Amino acid sequence: MINYFKNIFNKDTEYNGQETDNVNVIWIHGANQTDLSFKYLRSQTNFSKEIFVNYSSMNRFSDNLDMITEEVQCRGPHFVIGHSLGGLYALHLTKYIRVLGGVSISTPFAGSSTADWAKYIVPNYPLFRDIGRNADPIRLAQEILFPVCLGHRL
Repeated sequence: MINYFKNIFNKDTEYNGQETDNVNVIWIHGANQTDLSFKYLRSQTNFSKEIFVNYSSMNRFSDNLDMITEEVQCRGPHFVIGHSLGGLYALHLTKYIRVLGGVSISTPFAGSSTADWAKYIVPNYPLFRDIGRNADPIRLAQEILFPVCLGHRL
């Protein structure tokens, strides 16, 4: 997997017809994490232009998406790497910013059945309402058209 990340942007290469020196790599962590969760991958890749997104799982999905979009909007083009909930944010970002490509790691694109019942146990925790199988962010993600190339499984 590390070699895959290292080879995404080699020096003097192009990605989808774009010089990679102009591409920002956006790292979006999973729920209840920080950008430190990517520390090892980042140490192995050393992309020239990186944006590290941090958000709070205590905020609603839409509020975090607005914050992330505003943070990165005028700095594209982008390549996005998202883990878990970060992968959902990455997919939704494609509606608002220029994304050339991305990598999703363990993203619950179909939602979480655990969140469906956990929202009744912890009703004030927005994350459980936002990632259930019929939650708006999950349902709306199904409507986003983005070309997908399935990567290698480890």
